Amino acid sequence: MWIGIIAVLVVGFIGVNRFFLVPNLSPMPDDLGWQDGRFTRCAKPMNCVSSTDPEDSRTHIAPISYTGSVQDAHDTINRILNGMERMTPVTDTANYVHVEFRSLMNGFVDDTEFYIDAENNVIHVKSSARLGESDMGVNRNRIESIREQFNAAS
Repeated sequence: MWIGIIAVLVVGFIGVNRFFLVPNLSPMPDDLGWQDGRFTRCAKPMNCVSSTDPEDSRTHIAPISYTGSVQDAHDTINRILNGMERMTPVTDTANYVHVEFRSLMNGFVDDTEFYIDAENNVIHVKSSARLGESDMGVNRNRIESIREQFNAAS
């Protein structure tokens, strides 16, 4: 009997946390997007990576190189993203994609952005947790996984 009560309490806590607390404590930032030739700088170095942050910073990650057309690069990024779990599309234009990833247990949100730079044949990336001081490398690992899949598809 106690196990059933504990299970109900745990599920209830996770549900309240995932669907009420986390969304209300972490609204979408208003500084997302490609602005003045870059993404905004990472505010917290332990939960964010960006290809437009300075190369000597802890948050820098290399952009994804591509050959071919912007449309091909865009389509490949979208195919990869659509195959990933707990991903929600937010914005999708010809050269910019913004998606949200949610953690499995608590529903913590990471904003992941891609800007296809046709002039330099690279896809700039930024991935940042909305809450917390550290993401334990989740955003960096996610971008590196996307890079590997992108390179394998090219």
